Amino acid sequence: MSHNLTRDENLARRLIDRGANINTTDHDGHLPLVDVLAMKYTDDQLKPIYDLWFAQPEPDFTTASRFGLSPLTSANKLPYRSVIRARIEGRLRDHA
Repeated sequence: MSHNLTRDENLARRLIDRGANINTTDHDGHLPLVDVLAMKYTDDQLKPIYDLWFAQPEPDFTTASRFGLSPLTSANKLPYRSVIRARIEGRLRDHA
């Protein structure tokens, strides 16, 4: 699938602004943030999209999709996701 990160960020922002729940799986059981983490972009490139999650009052980083992956477990499995992994762990620590 081809992505345009600016377009994807704008779409995500519009959906969130209209009340989309960032913690809900899609009809196939995928979690949006897990799908974002699987994208072939760097953490720096994905930061604007990550920021949308961290701006929400209660982002859920630990509940798994039907495939057994939460955003945290997904970030832990991907060595190139160290920046977002540290950010998720910090958020969980700060809100424990």
